[in-house]
Amino acid sequence: MMSSKINFQILIATMNRENFDFLHAMFPHHNLINLDIIVVNQTTSNTVLSSEISTVKVINSFERGVSKSRNLALQHATKDWCLIADDDLVYLKDFEKQIVNGFSAFPNSGLIVFQVESKKDCLHRVYPEKSILQLNAFQKLNICSVEMLINRRDINNKVVFNTWFGLGSQFFNSGEESVFIKDVEVNTSKNISFYKGKIVKHLSLSTGMKYEYSKRYITKGAVFSKVFPKSFPLWMLIQLLFDIKQGRIKINTIFKSYKEMLKGSRELRKLQE
Repeated sequence: MMSSKINFQILIATMNRENFDFLHAMFPHHNLINLDIIVVNQTTSNTVLSSEISTVKVINSFERGVSKSRNLALQHATKDWCLIADDDLVYLKDFEKQIVNGFSAFPNSGLIVFQVESKKDCLHRVYPEKSILQLNAFQKLNICSVEMLINRRDINNKVVFNTWFGLGSQFFNSGEESVFIKDVEVNTSKNISFYKGKIVKHLSLSTGMKYEYSKRYITKGAVFSKVFPKSFPLWMLIQLLFDIKQGRIKINTIFKSYKEMLKGSRELRKLQE
């Protein structure tokens, strides 16, 4: 088995953990001593996690928010490449090989996207048919955090996850990936690439979940304003037309949804003032 000690670390966000049962479930085909892992455990002083495994570093944090967790892990990372992870993933047997092949194929990219399974032999979403050096704007909007391998060497001290966005934020509970990816491009001028290789299963991951969030369009309005500051009204309209086509919303709700997006844009503007 190829060791991830080659040059990447796995950065895991979790909460209120007291033991490594979740970690063993994440890597059923691997020995933890052969991996290089940073766990950020957002918890309280009464529930802390410790590690006796030399290759697993634990950071207990008393803050909340997934973006804060990601940033803390990146701050403590020591390898050139970092794989973003959540605690409900199951990594495939050959995921290390896919990761190494990915950064070997795109050594100068700022971020590389891999494939995720939602169930056996079924991909989480529609991915490009082949590996791509630079994804287009539409493709980049679909990226989720657990698909991402970050070139920490090139983004170090230049890009962090925006804590206004992401689960646990007091402002916008998603969208942190799109904002992060935009910041990588702006601050490093590096490509956002895709490598055709499956690395992990995420049985609970579903694009439909985005449409169960009551403030989804407020959040999308903020995301589009942040990512496309000059053309966000057009992207808002494109999103709504796409959602109507996919049957996610009804046409008679388009004006209400658009107003919610504009509200999100205004809320972001206040934060930026």
